[in-house]
Amino acid sequence: MKQDNDQPSDENLLLDKKPLKSDLLRLFKSSAAHYMIIGTALDLEVDDLLPYPAATTSNLIQVFKRWIDSNKRVTWRKVLQVCDDFPEELGRAKADVEEFLSSDRARENYQE
Repeated sequence: MKQDNDQPSDENLLLDKKPLKSDLLRLFKSSAAHYMIIGTALDLEVDDLLPYPAATTSNLIQVFKRWIDSNKRVTWRKVLQVCDDFPEELGRAKADVEEFLSSDRARENYQE
C-alpha cells in the first residue's frame, strides 16, 4: 500500500518490525490449539512441547519465545505469511493481526 505522496503506509512500515511476544499471544490466543502448526511453519522445534489441551497457551507462548530468540525473519510480514499458508486454522488470527497493524496501538507500540 502506498499513500498519495509515494510514502509507504504505516501498516507497510510495521510489517518489517519485530513483533512483541505479548502482542503475538493476544492476537493468536484463539488459535492456541494450533501451536504445532504455527511453530512448524516458523521452522521451530516443537516436538518436545506437551500435547495436553491444558498446555496449549503455554505451548503457544513457548513457540513465540523460541521464534523471537531464533531471530529468523521475526517480522509481522512473516506472521501474516504463516496465516496465509494455513487459512483454515489461522484465518481469524490473520484478521486480528491485520486489524491490529492498522490500529493506533500498533503505531504507538512500534514507533522507531
